[in-house]
Amino acid sequence: MSLESRHVGNPASPTRKAYGAQVRVGSLEATKRVAVVLMTIDHINKYVLHESQHWMFATGRSVMPLFVLVLAFNLARPEAARSGAIGRTLVRLVVSALLATPAYCAMGQLPGGWWPLNILWTLAAITSIVWLWDVRTVTHRMAAVAIFATGGAVVEFWWPAIALGLACWWYFRTASWPALACAAAALGSLGLINGNQWALVALPVWLIASRLATPLPRMRAFFYVYYPAHLWALWGIGTLLARLT
Repeated sequence: MSLESRHVGNPASPTRKAYGAQVRVGSLEATKRVAVVLMTIDHINKYVLHESQHWMFATGRSVMPLFVLVLAFNLARPEAARSGAIGRTLVRLVVSALLATPAYCAMGQLPGGWWPLNILWTLAAITSIVWLWDVRTVTHRMAAVAIFATGGAVVEFWWPAIALGLACWWYFRTASWPALACAAAALGSLGLINGNQWALVALPVWLIASRLATPLPRMRAFFYVYYPAHLWALWGIGTLLARLT
């Protein structure tokens, strides 16, 4: 979930700026890597251990909010729309989502066989709504509303996840209290889906990571490759274990 941009500030500790925040590139990378580790733990528990480890499930509830925070911050950067980075990010999300979907469905953990669509489709819905809304024509904004209404019914974590992404994007664009209140409401509403409030853990993780001078290099394509790859690997492991037992 990286958007292309020029680094500004000290070259040894480059930063990215949105209207309402400034975060070091290394800190964004650290946040994404924490989320990737927690996601992997959660998916091992779900697809290999049959959700037998409650602590793995609980910590995994912070994964989606962390990814959404990073994505929303990147979408809110002033140069994102001008450079075409939002469109490129949307294409990468959709391609990666398409590659991941067969394995995601084959593991048989979905109530609708294919529904809900995996988290990359959630992130793609957020990105497409932001892109359409920024065009500022009535037609494009109606399309954005339509994607929110229909997309929320089919993607993972549903409308609360999309609302969280849009509220965070709004906050990073404006640093306004109403935007922050909407983000908090969306984050809290995830408890209705998760059955707990472990999603709130994403907030201290973000606040700590965004303030640390973490000298991590950008790995632009890592997540787009890793997400489908790890699902296919877990599908293979699960299939092998099923045959051995």
